[in-house]
Amino acid sequence: RTEPVMRGDSLPPGVVGGVRGSLTLSVSSAEWLDAPPDAGCEVRVRWWGEAGEGRVLRPPPPVGSAADHYQAGLSHRRDEVGAATAQYAVRCGRPQLKRYFEDMRELVIELRETRALPPSRDAPPGPPPRRAFAYLHLGLAHLDMPYKATLLGYSLAPAQDAEIARLEVSLATSFSAAAAAALQGTPATPSLLADAAHLDPRTGGAHDHPSSRRLNLS
Repeated sequence: RTEPVMRGDSLPPGVVGGVRGSLTLSVSSAEWLDAPPDAGCEVRVRWWGEAGEGRVLRPPPPVGSAADHYQAGLSHRRDEVGAATAQYAVRCGRPQLKRYFEDMRELVIELRETRALPPSRDAPPGPPPRRAFAYLHLGLAHLDMPYKATLLGYSLAPAQDAEIARLEVSLATSFSAAAAAALQGTPATPSLLADAAHLDPRTGGAHDHPSSRRLNLS
């Protein structure tokens, strides 16, 4: 069965022009480190300067985990496949994309708890859904080969910076003619950066950098 791929508009946000390549972000698995088996996990990704809410991916739990066995036993879930991969059109060359990565420094990934089954009407209210943040360091990414990383998700409360989740992430870019042609009809993504159309993320100002707003995703 072919897994769906979510189309993620274009990068860097707000840059106009022809498509010159593609960027593929995949989350092969995500799990909570201390949670019941029915606690699922969805992932929200928003690039620096991207307007809107970004893209929500629904990766599976690790193969063989308690959550994996639990979901395999749910008949209504056997044929449900959420998109765990997002593909973006790239509207700049390698040097400019590398500079965008260096200015951005890290991609903030939000993890949110989901439940396979709705709570019973008579069940007492449980704890609020888990929420965590992970950080993909883009300075370690190479544009000529896939970049794979195991990331930890950190909580906000009650114990800030506690490690409560884990996910497997890969990032790959391609500047081939075939990759560009496949995404040629992708619309340019609106941007929150002040001067993104000129491909200079630094003009957004220090207050726009993820390191100073890393928890401002709501």
